[in-house]
Amino acid sequence: EEITMKRRTDGIHAGGRTPLYKNENMTERAFLVELLERYESTTQEELAKQYNVSRQTIYRYLRKAKEVNENGRQLPV
Repeated sequence: EEITMKRRTDGIHAGGRTPLYKNENMTERAFLVELLERYESTTQEELAKQYNVSRQTIYRYLRKAKEVNENGRQLPV
């Protein structure tokens, strides 16, 4: 007898990975600030290894951090 997980039918998304800032127990803003600071001295590949994610994931977070910074919302806490 094979046991399979039932699909959620209550409308709540249960899949996906938790955001990196939650894994680091930080606010999103603080995480983005720290990520930009680290990026000044390391490569995307090195950051990906530190956070155990892909380079594409790091790229997405860096792009978000830069957009937030450019839109006038100052990142430094």
